[in-house]
Amino acid sequence: MELAGVSRSHLARALKAATGQTPTAFVNELRLTRAALLPTTTGLTIIEIAADCGFAQLSHFYRLFQQRYRIAPQAYRRRAQRSLDP
Repeated sequence: MELAGVSRSHLARALKAATGQTPTAFVNELRLTRAALLPTTTGLTIIEIAADCGFAQLSHFYRLFQQRYRIAPQAYRRRAQRSLDP
């Protein structure tokens, strides 16, 4: 916040006004978007993907991923692979 020259609460209000999301929700959305790309473009394990995207707890990652995409990460990977197979 020091770099932006505003308080933490001001930055949170401004982000909420601009995006409709709290700072945590905004960051999680960015992380989940990246997490959805990695199973289809890399050979990383789901644990590695969660860590790479900044999730310290695997259970938290699974819960947020499933809420966002309505499917578990491993099932998401299998579905994406099937859609790419000829």
